[in-house]
Amino acid sequence: MSSVHRKLNQSLVGNRTRINAYENGEFVGFDVTYRGEGDDERDSQGFRIYKYPGLLLHFSERSFNIEKVTPISPGKSRMQRWFWFDRSVNSGERNSTIEFSNEVMDEDMGICAEVQRNLEGGIYHTGFLSQEREPGTIFFQQCVRNSLEEDRVSD
Repeated sequence: MSSVHRKLNQSLVGNRTRINAYENGEFVGFDVTYRGEGDDERDSQGFRIYKYPGLLLHFSERSFNIEKVTPISPGKSRMQRWFWFDRSVNSGERNSTIEFSNEVMDEDMGICAEVQRNLEGGIYHTGFLSQEREPGTIFFQQCVRNSLEEDRVSD
């Protein structure tokens, strides 16, 4: 099966991954279990929170990171990232975790840029998203629609 995040999908235990939208808190929670090789950083439970409009929190058993996305213009955003690790995590594991996170982020940015180019070029037209595989995207689109509606009402 093709996927934007091949390496990430390979690192997750699929039947132990849960994605839930928390409407009142305007966030999506991803309860995940990572495959690993015994005692490395990726052999652990994790929880990810994507808080609308642009805060991402990633927790695992021995580390966490924060990512803040700030829109700069219609075609540009700034990403700020911070990582914290338990003292038991050696520098090699820290670097590996950050590199892995960078790969996932690069994949996200690449697919977003491609979709945007296709939308602007008239090549792709919006369609339905999968309730099963894309509940987070569906939820965030609803948050955007709600925000836009609130802006229209307050004008």
